[in-house]
Amino acid sequence: MAAFAAGNYYYAFPYPLIVFIVMFGLWRKHGRDPKLNKSVVVEYAAPRGLIPAEIGTLTDDRIDLRDISATIISLAVRDICR
Repeated sequence: MAAFAAGNYYYAFPYPLIVFIVMFGLWRKHGRDPKLNKSVVVEYAAPRGLIPAEIGTLTDDRIDLRDISATIISLAVRDICR
């Protein structure tokens, strides 16, 4: 490849330049983030309908003893475990 580029400099140079220009145009048209005039609101509350084990697992991608203990206490408070 290097020998081809060295021997055919005038033919090999425009292709990367053309590809760069085309890709830059595609990025400007489709790849840029939209400009929003509103801010993103952060929510600190957990989604409704999930038990603590599910929320803990979604948070750190693993189930811990703390998640299981919180689920048992949550079920006892809601009077589900009888």
